[in-house]
Amino acid sequence: MVRLKKELKQFMKLDEMTPEMVHRFVDKIEVQADGSVNIHYKFTTTALLTA
Repeated sequence: MVRLKKELKQFMKLDEMTPEMVHRFVDKIEVQADGSVNIHYKFTTTALLTA
């Protein structure tokens, strides 16, 4: 949790998502045949709420 907080604080000052941020926080992105997108993050929503 502490590591996640530090990572997020580092990026909070930025105005846009950078490739480095995507690589740190996103595990994988799946694009379905119908064009819908599923993003799998390297952390859970619960981890963010308790951080």
